[in-house]
Amino acid sequence: MAEYKPTDSHPAWEDVLGFGLGVLIVLTPMLVTETVDKTVQLATTSIGLFIVFLAIVERIQVLEKAEERAREWEEVLEAALGGMLIALPFLCGYSTEGTLRYWHYALGGTVMLLAIYELRRDYVSDVVRHGGEPQKIAFRTWGPVAGSMVLTMAAWIGSVLMAK
Repeated sequence: MAEYKPTDSHPAWEDVLGFGLGVLIVLTPMLVTETVDKTVQLATTSIGLFIVFLAIVERIQVLEKAEERAREWEEVLEAALGGMLIALPFLCGYSTEGTLRYWHYALGGTVMLLAIYELRRDYVSDVVRHGGEPQKIAFRTWGPVAGSMVLTMAAWIGSVLMAK
């Protein structure tokens, strides 16, 4: 098995991807051809701007060398915002029509997966830094990841089935 080498730095690509996803989420109401309700536009823009804000805050904390524990709240909020974006079509009543729902399912799932990946990477790095063995903890940490992926797919499949 390959040896795990923890890094002391947080990869910049994670924050850049989070920033880009947030911007894309803000733009999604403008990318679709159908008319989008003002409430949906406001909710989508708010969620996207919060994700952009979290990515910027995370990057600042990394540059300021903040402790890992102080940065974990960002990933938790990011996952919650991704879940809110997935739930938005159901809450606002457009889960059975239009292409905006597919954008929101895909982007919300991607945001959630990125947040879960960041949390898991931080957790494994923290365990290794304190003398643990990543091979023994890796299996236990994939349970929540798999559960989140199943819930995301179930929401998407349920929406597709409801549309037919």
